[in-house]
Amino acid sequence: MLVFIAVMAGSGYYIYTQALSGGKYIIVPKITDMPVMEASKKLFEVGLELGPYIPVTHDTIPKYYVISQKPEAGKVVRLGRKVFPVVSAGPPNEKVPDLRGKTLEEAQKMIEFNSRFKLGNIARINRDEPAETVISQDPPPDTDATQGTFINLLISAGTQTETIIMPNIVGKNIQEVEELLKPYDIKLVPNIVDSPNSPENIVIEQDPPADTPIVRGQMVVYTIKSTGTAPLPDARYQTEVTYTMNDDWAAKEVRVELVDRHGNREILWHKPRLYDTLSQIRYVRGTPLNIKVTYISKAVVEIFVDEVKVASFELEGGNPPKLLQP
Repeated sequence: MLVFIAVMAGSGYYIYTQALSGGKYIIVPKITDMPVMEASKKLFEVGLELGPYIPVTHDTIPKYYVISQKPEAGKVVRLGRKVFPVVSAGPPNEKVPDLRGKTLEEAQKMIEFNSRFKLGNIARINRDEPAETVISQDPPPDTDATQGTFINLLISAGTQTETIIMPNIVGKNIQEVEELLKPYDIKLVPNIVDSPNSPENIVIEQDPPADTPIVRGQMVVYTIKSTGTAPLPDARYQTEVTYTMNDDWAAKEVRVELVDRHGNREILWHKPRLYDTLSQIRYVRGTPLNIKVTYISKAVVEIFVDEVKVASFELEGGNPPKLLQP
């Protein structure tokens, strides 16, 4: 009897192994904790098929990553069988808070209190609303947004009633421009360019253009080819910051911020986590991140990967960017 059982067991094992080696059956591979596109490819390579998946929200597992599978990894199934995954749809959406009418400080605290959102860009315009009050926001209040969404704010800079007509300063030298606009407390910002055919220390372009209304204290940018002999206290410079990624970064959140000379922050570029095939090909290890930057006098550019600062660049006086933090 024992011999018979042993023979039958041996025969069963033989049939099992022969069935596997014959290609009619296959062991289901593990496809959890990987992007759904990668999971589909892995199943196809062993003769299985990805079935329709069930999307569910998840606070920690990235969007489009497989949470679980059925049949489970290690099960033996026929070739061509479908494997049905449960796939993360990312964090659940949440309503954007209404920040209108709040002070900037109050709005910042509300955003920081709700850790799902982040403070984005801040812009100011002259309005009748009290200074430093939120006028509008993007995304709008009560819209659905995912975790990590940046909320951009438009802030009132207070009332400015006195307006003047912007004079034509093109063709004038710096001293003439300063004398012409001095009575109006205009903030002059030079934009230095290297233009071989342009005269030196003479205004080439201006913004705002001539004959447009401006207010007292407004910023006026003028373009000039400088010899370096004339003083330009608030010169505007343009440069490009380049940083090479050390890892594949399609599935990473990347943010580049500019910190101006007064400590104000501005988001220059932002990439959310991406899981599509094209992004997996594009954002690979060794590819450079090139960011064009315009700044006044001096600034710092900071690069964050998944909320961790990986590099800082010092910008000053039109000199090449200086790496502060590798």
